[in-house]
Amino acid sequence: MKNKYVIAAVALLAIIVAVLAFVNRQNMKITGAEAVKGTLLVSDGKIEKKLDFQDIEAMNPVEFKAVQDTSKSGPEEHAFKGVLLKDVIAGVFSEDKLKKASKVVVKSIDGYTVALSPEEVMEQGNVYLAFEKDGKPLGTKAEGGSGPYQIIITKDQFSQRWCKFVTEVSVQ
Repeated sequence: MKNKYVIAAVALLAIIVAVLAFVNRQNMKITGAEAVKGTLLVSDGKIEKKLDFQDIEAMNPVEFKAVQDTSKSGPEEHAFKGVLLKDVIAGVFSEDKLKKASKVVVKSIDGYTVALSPEEVMEQGNVYLAFEKDGKPLGTKAEGGSGPYQIIITKDQFSQRWCKFVTEVSVQ
């Protein structure tokens, strides 16, 4: 008898997760094909601008090191290449936009969302939009990678707010 209730509860939760995933997917403004090509949407709620991979590469990417701590591996230092997120935002809006914001929301193609404070985004050497790891492209979700873009927060000790498969950045 208890097994029936457990099975029913698990089935109900699975249905709820599926419905919420479908609803969340409808809110994505970047398609899967665009994400694979490296399209990134930067917006402020009124203005939206799509950047392609060449736009991001033209923003003077830098190499930096960060410690990645996953459930599959312990803390490991890796060399990444990317652009400071504040520079990506400044490439679309004025720097004042970020200073006046209450938060920066980063969304990924799989629905994962991270909210960052403007202060941590503006902090030099902290929040990057990375596209390479250890000299190789991050790869797409279909390829088993974590890109084409990933948010790396160097001061996040356990990598818990790193965001893979980034497609949208919203300054709010």
